[in-house]
Amino acid sequence: MGNFVRSLHERREAYIAVSGSTSQLSKGEVSLTLTGRHITTNVNPLNFIEFISFKNIKFTDLVELASKETEIKDIFGIFTIWWIS
Repeated sequence: MGNFVRSLHERREAYIAVSGSTSQLSKGEVSLTLTGRHITTNVNPLNFIEFISFKNIKFTDLVELASKETEIKDIFGIFTIWWIS
């Protein structure tokens, strides 16, 4: 797969961005396959507070947070499904 992608890039037939896990490749294999054409970016999952912010739920104090209890519980259900998958 890497050679095919590399050949498309070298022939300027396409602009290609490839993402995914390299867990099955050693560092040496990755560097040989995509030499000069890779950037490693670690992406961590959101924690619950970040997820709440992402869902545009704003609160300034615990009283305001408590007033949104039902909404927070609903969002927590979504978060647990999203975070596990």
